[in-house]
Amino acid sequence: MRRLLFVDDDQQVLDGMRDMLRKRRRVWDMSFVASGAEALEELAKSNFDVIITDMRMPVMDGAQLLEMVCARFPNTARFVLSGQAEQQSLFRVIPFSQQFLSKPCDPAELIRVVETACELQTKLSNPKVQHCVGGITMLPVSTNAKQAILEVLDHPSSTLEDLMPHLLIDPSIGFHILKIANSAYFGAARRTASIYQASSYLGYDILKPLLEAMLRSPIPIESPTLESTVRRLQERSVACAELASRFCEEKCQMEVTYTAALLHDIGALAWVQMKPDEYETILTLAESSHSNLEKIEKELGMVTHTDIGGYLLGVAGVPQVVFETVALHHRPSEATESSDREVLLAIHVATSILEASARPGYGLNVLDFQNEKTLPQLDWNAIERWGFQKRVEDWYRIAETTRSLVQNAVTTYR
Repeated sequence: MRRLLFVDDDQQVLDGMRDMLRKRRRVWDMSFVASGAEALEELAKSNFDVIITDMRMPVMDGAQLLEMVCARFPNTARFVLSGQAEQQSLFRVIPFSQQFLSKPCDPAELIRVVETACELQTKLSNPKVQHCVGGITMLPVSTNAKQAILEVLDHPSSTLEDLMPHLLIDPSIGFHILKIANSAYFGAARRTASIYQASSYLGYDILKPLLEAMLRSPIPIESPTLESTVRRLQERSVACAELASRFCEEKCQMEVTYTAALLHDIGALAWVQMKPDEYETILTLAESSHSNLEKIEKELGMVTHTDIGGYLLGVAGVPQVVFETVALHHRPSEATESSDREVLLAIHVATSILEASARPGYGLNVLDFQNEKTLPQLDWNAIERWGFQKRVEDWYRIAETTRSLVQNAVTTYR
């Protein structure tokens, strides 16, 4: 049975929530408290799967409460309930909340986001994954992206068109834009898996304070390797996004593929945030041994960046096509029947080509897309089972025709 904790200083709101969810009592064990202090007491007594808190409360508001929950009870998924007039407060709570719900809350939407989060907790049952993800606040942003965006924001006549190119080059920024745009708080007509569409939907007037909240109060650099490792992962992500998106013919599919590819190593960014020096060594080991990061992480007994990334995106309400592709881009054979196979395989093939081309003495001119010795990472079981052999051959030819792009990109894998 799922355990949920609701927090609101307005007793009428709590009573209304209890009545609204009465039919869920057989599947949800729900507790209702009127303050942040009471919520912390309840969490200290027993485990909860999800906490849903109001934003505006006296003494301890939602942002302060979720910051403490993040530090002390990271395995609990954190949702904030907010009214439209509380936009500035919303930006304060971004680092600590995993999803945003609008007030008054639509019961169907509440049930959907809670069940999705709980299903992910069950699916990724390794408690280390939940603990790692739950303790993360803001993911690190590359300095080049930060500086470029702030320069645009500081210009009095800047527009969304000026800002857009810079939003598509940093995984952390892309993640937070998708997270906000897909939240019930903004009442999106439909969910989006494209950073470009998400940015257009939010618009400049919302993006400006959102980005300033993210970038004007950056995560302090505690390790000299943090910036260089973040930049390496950013370059790898952009290289994969540029190549994989070229495998798509339709604009919509291209945008989704670019987004999923840009975020494919988001779990590695989470590791860098938690342990920058150790993960820099792991990244170097993967590159020097010409192996993928997931394989190295498994050999070292670590929680993989793919599991962390998939959970991080899924619990934030990002569409399945993105979080499942991030989780499975090294092992597409494990995808479900509902998976977007084209997006998943495009990113799988792109990463395989880039990793193989980065090996000394190799390049597109000596790679054989059907030869396991030159492209050992390709999951031919999935490719053949789904009938993508011809598509993969076509994608390899596209990589050949964009040889200069690929050769420039592979330098980030060395």
